[in-house]
Amino acid sequence: MNSVAADTVRRAVGAAAPAKGLPWHDHDALAGLFGTYGFAVELEEHSLTFSAASVDDYLEIESRNHPMAATGIAVLERLGQAEALRKRLHHILTEGNEDPDAFRAISRYAVAILTRHAGPTACRRSVRPRPSRSRWPGRAPTARYVPLAEARHGPSPRT
Repeated sequence: MNSVAADTVRRAVGAAAPAKGLPWHDHDALAGLFGTYGFAVELEEHSLTFSAASVDDYLEIESRNHPMAATGIAVLERLGQAEALRKRLHHILTEGNEDPDAFRAISRYAVAILTRHAGPTACRRSVRPRPSRSRWPGRAPTARYVPLAEARHGPSPRT
C-alpha cells in the first residue's frame, strides 16, 4: 500500500524513480554487505497488526495522521488525483483485510541482528602511526595490525 501511494505521488509530480534499494529482508544480501566488515547476520521475523472499525475508517485515519500520507494526499488533491488514489488504496486494503467484521492487516517485517566476529577472523587493516605520535622518540614507527574496531575507536576494555 505504501509503495503504491508513494509511486502515485512520485509520478504525479514528475519525480524520477528511486534507485533500487537494498532488500533488508534478504539474509544473503545483508551477509554480502556486512560480512565484508566482519559481521555475522541473523534475521528475526516479527509482525505488527493494524486495525480499525472498518477499511474506510483505517484509510481516513491514516490519510490524516500519517505524515507521508497526509502530505501525499494534499499534493494529489491540488492535482485532482487524490480520489483515484483513495479508491485504489481502498481496494488494496479490502483485498488484504483479515477481519470480515472490521479491518485488520498484519504486516510482517524482519529485524537484522549484526554481530561482529571476534578473534583472528575479525576484519583487520594496517595502521601506520604518525611519526609525531610515536611512543618512542627517535625510533621510526613501524606498521602494525590492529582490529578494525580498535583502529576506529581505540582498544575495547578487557573483561
